[in-house]
Amino acid sequence: LAPRLDAGIHILLGLCFLPVLLRVLNLGLAMTVSIQILIILIAVYLLGLGIYLLHQGVKEARFYVLAWTTLILATLVFMCRVNGWLPDSLLVANSIPIGLSLETVLLSFALADRINVYRREAIQAQKQLIASIREAEQNKTRVVELEMSALRNQMNPHFMFNSLNSIQRFILAKDPLTAAGYLTKFARLMRFNLDQSREPVVPLQREIDMLTTYLELELLRFGHPFTYCFDLSPDLNPYSVAIPGMIVQPFVENAIWHGLMHKVNGGGHIRIAFQPLSATQLRCTVEDNGVGRQEAAQHQSPHRIRHRSAGMGITTERLSLLSNDPTAGSQVQITDLTDATGCATGTQVIIELPMTTL
Repeated sequence: LAPRLDAGIHILLGLCFLPVLLRVLNLGLAMTVSIQILIILIAVYLLGLGIYLLHQGVKEARFYVLAWTTLILATLVFMCRVNGWLPDSLLVANSIPIGLSLETVLLSFALADRINVYRREAIQAQKQLIASIREAEQNKTRVVELEMSALRNQMNPHFMFNSLNSIQRFILAKDPLTAAGYLTKFARLMRFNLDQSREPVVPLQREIDMLTTYLELELLRFGHPFTYCFDLSPDLNPYSVAIPGMIVQPFVENAIWHGLMHKVNGGGHIRIAFQPLSATQLRCTVEDNGVGRQEAAQHQSPHRIRHRSAGMGITTERLSLLSNDPTAGSQVQITDLTDATGCATGTQVIIELPMTTL
């Protein structure tokens, strides 16, 4: 319908030149009749436009209908006076000025109504913007809370207590060099965690250094019962990309405590791999050849189970918030590895991390 309205406007604009042409041709009567017809057509067109807008749900269109109905009535009264069909009176003689005045007032009401609509829409948009900002601030606060929870859960009291006991054991065994080396690594790991707790992202190489320090501490505590390796994709430069800190370590800790520590024959191995999925996403794989989750569950104390569940839950929620989509599915996939006979051969954890370029 909109193209038809545009066409109607063009036709009316073209007809406005008709009285001018008749005046040039010195056809006075025809010019007068054409002016009257043109006025009626314009008034009817405007009334039809107002009815159309009212039908489309435009609230201020009711004032358009009243204004252009008034214009049509004033025009009819004027034409009747010109043709002698109505007696000449003050009201009839001033029908056009009165009609135009009423039309102006009604159109002013329509304009005021439209301004109110714009004001209400602006207030609603402002409220939505404020709500979005508040939600973003709440998410930011939640991220900070999760970062602190992750820090507390990552270096849990059991690990710190056992590490200090190991240092004490080395000292009592009159092995000060080993105790000093262990203490140095322990202090370095504490420094890594404090530094990473202050930064939203850290270079991948720093995360690898932190994981290496943590693994070396575990090796010293348990007399080298396992080996480990880092596997980086050839097209990945660990110095030029950054990831959220304190994400991978809880999974490495789970691999040691719930997989390798219960491996009777030794020969435990942990593989930590990093592979870019895109320019903004990195896949980390933590794979061990331990006893598997089912057998590990039989050896765990209730406290260790609660700590593991809390750490995994916090890490998963952090990843959801960091991806700006809290409703997204889990970005951590855990797979039980088995051999051809169905026996457990370890556990594989795949973590999808947001990645930025430095």
